[in-house]
Amino acid sequence: MSDAQCDDHTSLALKHPFLGAKIGISFLLSDGARDGSVRRVMFVARFRFITIASLLLALALPALAQESKFYGKGKEAFKDGLYDVAEKQFLQLLEQFPGTARREEAVLLLAQCELKLGRWEEASKWLQAELGSDKSSKKYIDGYLFWLGESLSKGKQFVEAEKRYRQLIDQYPKSSHLAQTQYGLAWALHQTKRSEEALNLFAQLAASRDKAGQGVAQNAQIAMGQVYLALKEYDKATGIFRPIAGKTPPGKFAFEARYWLGLTAYEQKQFDDALAQFQQIASQPKVWPHWVLGEAWSQIGWIYWNKNEFEKSAQAFEQAITSLESEQKKRESAIQYGQCYLRLGKIDKALEKLMDFVKTHAAEPLAGDVQLAIADIYLSQLKYDDADREYGRLITNFPNHDSVPTAHYYRGWALFEQKKYEESIDEFQRSAASTRDPSRAVEAMYKIGDAYWKAEQFQKSMTAYQTVIDKYPDNPHVEEALYQILQAHLNLKNLSQAEVALGKLLDKFPASRYRDDSYLQIGQAYVKEGFYTKARTLYQAFLQKYPESRLAAKMTMELGQSYYLEGSYPEALDEFNKIALEDPPVHADVTPVAKYRRGLCLYQLKKTKEALDEFRDLVEKYKDSPVTPEVQFRIGEFFYNQKNYTEAQRQFDLLQTRYKDSPYADAAVYWAGRSAFARQGYTEAVQFFQKLLDTYPQSPWRADARFWQGDTLIEQGGPDAYSKALVVFDQLIREFKTSELAVEALGRKGDCQFTLLRYQEAINTYTDVRDNPTANITQKNHARYQIGVCNEKLGRTTEAFREYMDIIYDQVTPDNNVKPVTESYWFCRAGFAAAAIKKQQDQWGEAMKIYQRLIDANVSCSQEAQEQSRLIAENKMVPVLGQ
Repeated sequence: MSDAQCDDHTSLALKHPFLGAKIGISFLLSDGARDGSVRRVMFVARFRFITIASLLLALALPALAQESKFYGKGKEAFKDGLYDVAEKQFLQLLEQFPGTARREEAVLLLAQCELKLGRWEEASKWLQAELGSDKSSKKYIDGYLFWLGESLSKGKQFVEAEKRYRQLIDQYPKSSHLAQTQYGLAWALHQTKRSEEALNLFAQLAASRDKAGQGVAQNAQIAMGQVYLALKEYDKATGIFRPIAGKTPPGKFAFEARYWLGLTAYEQKQFDDALAQFQQIASQPKVWPHWVLGEAWSQIGWIYWNKNEFEKSAQAFEQAITSLESEQKKRESAIQYGQCYLRLGKIDKALEKLMDFVKTHAAEPLAGDVQLAIADIYLSQLKYDDADREYGRLITNFPNHDSVPTAHYYRGWALFEQKKYEESIDEFQRSAASTRDPSRAVEAMYKIGDAYWKAEQFQKSMTAYQTVIDKYPDNPHVEEALYQILQAHLNLKNLSQAEVALGKLLDKFPASRYRDDSYLQIGQAYVKEGFYTKARTLYQAFLQKYPESRLAAKMTMELGQSYYLEGSYPEALDEFNKIALEDPPVHADVTPVAKYRRGLCLYQLKKTKEALDEFRDLVEKYKDSPVTPEVQFRIGEFFYNQKNYTEAQRQFDLLQTRYKDSPYADAAVYWAGRSAFARQGYTEAVQFFQKLLDTYPQSPWRADARFWQGDTLIEQGGPDAYSKALVVFDQLIREFKTSELAVEALGRKGDCQFTLLRYQEAINTYTDVRDNPTANITQKNHARYQIGVCNEKLGRTTEAFREYMDIIYDQVTPDNNVKPVTESYWFCRAGFAAAAIKKQQDQWGEAMKIYQRLIDANVSCSQEAQEQSRLIAENKMVPVLGQ
């Protein structure tokens, strides 16, 4: 065997160790043999070598073929611009053949695919990993540096991008990527606020006479114009764009320059000039690059939008949708397309157009964006049910769309507005869990707390708010969330915990906008629960710490009120005097209230004359104060409660005369009528009630006024008093069917019919009361009793007796036990009336049984029933009583 043969085998052995072992055996045999068997052994060895080599080659060929297949397919797809297909091929190549000789080139092409697909971070990772690898031969290192700079620029990491560009320029001055790298570096300089350096570099590139770099040179020239446009140096920008745009026939750079020329005019609000430039682009039969055409149509749409020519704007945006390359811009145009029809008042048309777009482009990601716009339109129109449905369609039909977390969020809003709080919580939770935007997660989690709050699940609400705080301690809702936790404790009457929550709020936000109100609300809650000392401790601590607070005077008033409600009138007077006796008055917003409460204290201290003087002084001096109507009303209320009805009427009348538009005016008219009624001034009372009905059509006191008008007519008397009152009660029943007084008015109507001897009509009316599910036990028993009396009047004694006894037997439970009487007045009257009938029929035993039921009921008439029962027992011939 020759030395060359040995070398061949050795090199092959280095590649295939298994084969080397076999060859080593053949050497031993050939060297050690000196007879005729040598050639046979050598032949056998060589035959074995050829056989094994052929076998290994046969095994390796399919793998080599697959490796070449991935590479070839990826490269061809890359050339065709099918970057997602190319990406898949290159990834399979690198995963299955990590040691491939084509690795460097494959990684470079894969990174470019990722960049074209908008995944700059993935591109950067691949390139940085390869640059940092010891195994790389660095054949394409300049390409790696260039595309890494491009990737970082795409991700707006301009400082890092600049480093990579400069590294390439310094280390590889003869690189084929040099001009492009300088171009990228110039943009990075501009983006990092070094526009002067950027312009110098662009100018250097634009001046290049290198034929191979003419594309970069022309791009650099246009880039100079873009920089001037960004710097708002419009004349310089125009000076660069116009000559390039005017070249004929127009080519790539001419179209781009005309687009930027139009945008320069648009930025200066020279809409007609801008429109002319964009329309010139749109009118060409063929535009290159294609993105210029889409952007031109988009700008035409915006120009017509600004001119309020929405029909033309819609047409332009429709063209933009079909010609734009940017998915984001397509979405914006689709949404503006719908907005144009909204501005034209054609909401249904807008929705129809957008829905047609979704159907037509159902397979495209853009359809999901437009579906979101449809739902957004419904939400903006407050059509929450429709919005809920459309957001649901986006979630169902486009489950992988980027806007699904947004759809969950706004669907939650739509459900929230429909008071479907549990469903809204589910949507907000889905949004918070799926979104990549921390700010959206914060908003969704905060709304979960709001939804639990609205559902009055205050404990869960607190948990939700606390979760927002714990997970995002620096989010803008922390202060408000802490305040909401405090409010939840107040709603749950956990007053000590509310104080703890206040402490946490002030620890994080010492000057919180909720600080003063929180002190006040906790103090008022303590007062409401009767914990006056705790309230005072809080108020006094506040006044000591924050004497200059806008609520200091209010807090002083509440401190005085806590004393007043406790009956400590001298201490209360001292606090009210601090505000009421200011000279000159400093706290005009609360001085009237302070004087009013001061008057109340004086009255309680038996200083009635001083109290009345204070009240009169108050209403004269503070006629124009916002709180005076309320104070005036409280003064009237004070006199009414003191049964000084004449003065009460005067005060209420004064209020409704002076402050006709006050929120207290209608109530003042009503109580003026009640005051007149109480002092038997029935004519004036009727007039006040009628005035309220005529003057305040939305007043909540209207039903009360109508009711008391009827009662006043009855009290006023006269031959037709009940007829007039009957008409009034009839009106109330018709006009205020849902009012609590409607049932009471039915009872009054029956009483009027009874008094007018219209017994059958009265029975019908009382029956309506008896069968009304909203009537209370007193109203029902009164009606049943009156039905019995009417039947007696009509000679129907049996029916009358049955009605009376139904009231008595209502106290008997199904298991024959007797339940306590909850309404005794009509119960007693029914029992005595039923017993009277039996006595009239000489059925004394039955009468005694009825009396016994009244005795057993242990009610107000039990003693009288016992007396009647005793009389029957002693002498059955007794006068009929109780009729």
